[in-house]
Amino acid sequence: MAVNELLSRSAEYDYWANRTAFDAIRTAGNPDKAVALYGHVIYAQLIWQARVNGNDTAGIEVFPEINMEEFQQLTRIVHSRWIDWLSIADNAELDAPITYITTSGKEFTTPAVDILNHVFLHSAYHRGQIALILRNCDAQPPVTDFIAFARL
Repeated sequence: MAVNELLSRSAEYDYWANRTAFDAIRTAGNPDKAVALYGHVIYAQLIWQARVNGNDTAGIEVFPEINMEEFQQLTRIVHSRWIDWLSIADNAELDAPITYITTSGKEFTTPAVDILNHVFLHSAYHRGQIALILRNCDAQPPVTDFIAFARL
């Protein structure tokens, strides 16, 4: 499997897992901490998409305060943007260095392929936190393991 295909599959998994987490949060009555983490997952992806495309990230919140309906729409938009970007990215573009400023004001340069790997792993990390929050609220945590997606 080519790198581009692997990243596209990772993007599909990420979208499925985010929607699964979203549904579990809604079923649990939208616990504030879980909603905040879900928003962070989606907005972090918006930030990284802006960086990969060479756009300014000023004004994009790291922990936004919007409602779940807006998060649902943004989940679709974020996924669509990754798929569109990956559909035209070749190996040279995936290996290309991206220079960006972090939210703390530090400058880094990272290959696009590593940024995308980070994005999908970052989402998985926070989905694990969401599962713990839901369990602590006596709600059913979602199953968002990659293998569950692979079995579909």
